[in-house]
Amino acid sequence: MPAVPLLAVEDFSLHFATPQGLARVLDAVNLQLAAGETVGLVGESGSGKTVLALALLGLLGPAARAAGGRIRLDGRDLLGLDERERARLRGGQIAMAFQNYRGALNPIRRVGDQLGDVLRRHAGLSRRAARARAIELLAQVRIPDPERRCDAYPFELSGGMCQRVMIALALSCRPRLLLADEPVTGLDVTTQAVVMDLVMDLARDHGTAVLLITHDLALAAERCARVAVMHAGQIVETAPAGVLFSRPRHPYTAKLLAATPGGQPDIASLPVIPGGVPDTTRPLPPCRFALRCDRRVAACDLAPLVPEVVGPAHHLWCRRPVAVG
Repeated sequence: MPAVPLLAVEDFSLHFATPQGLARVLDAVNLQLAAGETVGLVGESGSGKTVLALALLGLLGPAARAAGGRIRLDGRDLLGLDERERARLRGGQIAMAFQNYRGALNPIRRVGDQLGDVLRRHAGLSRRAARARAIELLAQVRIPDPERRCDAYPFELSGGMCQRVMIALALSCRPRLLLADEPVTGLDVTTQAVVMDLVMDLARDHGTAVLLITHDLALAAERCARVAVMHAGQIVETAPAGVLFSRPRHPYTAKLLAATPGGQPDIASLPVIPGGVPDTTRPLPPCRFALRCDRRVAACDLAPLVPEVVGPAHHLWCRRPVAVG
């Protein structure tokens, strides 16, 4: 973990009030990012990755309630801020590139106006200066004919262009932290590479830390310095990317990697992880993966579940880890 983190999520738990009862969506999550660092957050759908990102932004609504822990940005406790203070941080200090990039853009407003809104609010620019800067940003994300595209509506742009507009929006005020939620989902392979190059280049130029939320393990391995693995609202393992992908210690991480397509003759040969993400409205063991784990022993049901340091910057939440081969 970084010595002086920009972002420090410390034993953070989050509950949702639902008709079925209280859903304990995030459980004692610990995660850190240093300034300028890129960290991957991986796991199955429903594991809580996007919920964690929205909690960092304070965008979860009244049904969500922090149930313990802290979230600090540059040492400042975000959970102690009122909505006005959180709104000032969003876009300025912390920003998000949303997975549904078309849905995140207002369909009835020109993209230049949407960029201008952010620039006027957070950078204090005049309307004319904001438009000029919006054109610069569109050129920076390599959108052809940026002056004309500035006056276009989202439906007039391709998916790849809309995603580039979203990146321009997220990075327009040079935030300290960018949350990139599945930033290349739905794009063709060539466009994916271009968009990821843009994200990483702009983040590096601005000194922005990136939390890359993705199902694509190969993408995380290629782009991230460290990777955190999430299952059912718990971080189960964090390690440098090279270590995690070559020597996973948590049973879930090992099974997740084994279930990744790569050389199998057909889909029937692809290993699967038994079971599914558990119902968080029901009582769960301290290790939520224990319900699906073939290495479960009595000690797995003892609380609390605490991290073990198994190598440099390698942390593990497991009482019966996989042996290193």
